[in-house]
Amino acid sequence: MSRYLISAVEQALWSLLNFGVNLLLIRFVAPDQYGAFVFWASCGFVLSSLQNALTVCHLQALAPGGGLDPKRLPVERLMHGVNAIFLLVAALACLVGAVAWRSVDSPYGALAATLFVPAFLLQQYLRALAFSRGRADVATGQTAGVFALVALLLGEALLRGGKLDADGVLWRLGVAYGLTGALGAVWALRGRAADFAATSSRPMATMFGSPAGCSWGSRAPNF
Repeated sequence: MSRYLISAVEQALWSLLNFGVNLLLIRFVAPDQYGAFVFWASCGFVLSSLQNALTVCHLQALAPGGGLDPKRLPVERLMHGVNAIFLLVAALACLVGAVAWRSVDSPYGALAATLFVPAFLLQQYLRALAFSRGRADVATGQTAGVFALVALLLGEALLRGGKLDADGVLWRLGVAYGLTGALGAVWALRGRAADFAATSSRPMATMFGSPAGCSWGSRAPNF
């Protein structure tokens, strides 16, 4: 199958996922809880734009190739480190915000946002990494995995007749993005253990070479 067709299928899955989640939430979630979900999802969108500027644009400037490609390896290694720090800071910021709002009984005090936002950002990063390596099939597999897990987790909650709130929705979406992201990370880092051992004694300057220039035409992330 052409990579262009695969990319179109991937984008169609994203669109269907976004439309379906919002349609279900509008129908089954209270307005204030839906507003809390939209707030945290919007935080994820804004942070993803920042993530693109910090990491993804450098990956997109590289020629497609495997994770151990000598031309990609130094840049990928640096971007993985930057992204790991970024995810940690995002998780801590979400935790502080959610706890503060929860202390005043605000619907925005959804502690599950601490899982959802970094999990979403992780999966978006690995999805972009797959595209930058020329592996649209892997990116599509990740999207399909998120789609299936979200359908399973939200569907199970609705079939049980339970009342969903922002915490419940964000928790389920966070699990879906997190599990898919974890599998994506295994794919992205396979074969790296031996590489890290071989390069651990090299000078820091070699490990943290200057990344390639940015390409600011990255696709906007999706929820």
